[in-house]
Amino acid sequence: MISVKIKNFGTLKTWLGPLITVQLKDNAVVNDLLNEIFRKYGGHVRDLLIDPKTGTVFNYIKIFKNGRIIFFDQGVNTPLADGDEIVIIPYPSPLSL
Repeated sequence: MISVKIKNFGTLKTWLGPLITVQLKDNAVVNDLLNEIFRKYGGHVRDLLIDPKTGTVFNYIKIFKNGRIIFFDQGVNTPLADGDEIVIIPYPSPLSL
C-alpha cells in the first residue's frame, strides 16, 4: 500500500478540506486516486472534475504531482509512489489558499 497526500483548492477545499491522505494499492496511477476520491467523497466531486460527455478530466482542472503538472507526464496514467503529493486545482473556481 502507498499513502498519497492531496492538497485541495477552490471548491474541493470547501468540500474535502485543505489536505487529505488516501491509501492506494502499490502501482497505482492518478486515475486510481481519482476513483478512490469519488468513492470516498461522493459523486458531486466526480461531477466537478470529470466531463460526462468524454469521461475524462475537464481540461480546466489542473492536477500536479510533486509540483509537476501530470498532463506533461502520462496524464491520469501517471504512476504514483508512497509519499507523493498531489495538488488539484479546479479552475475556473477562485483559489482559496
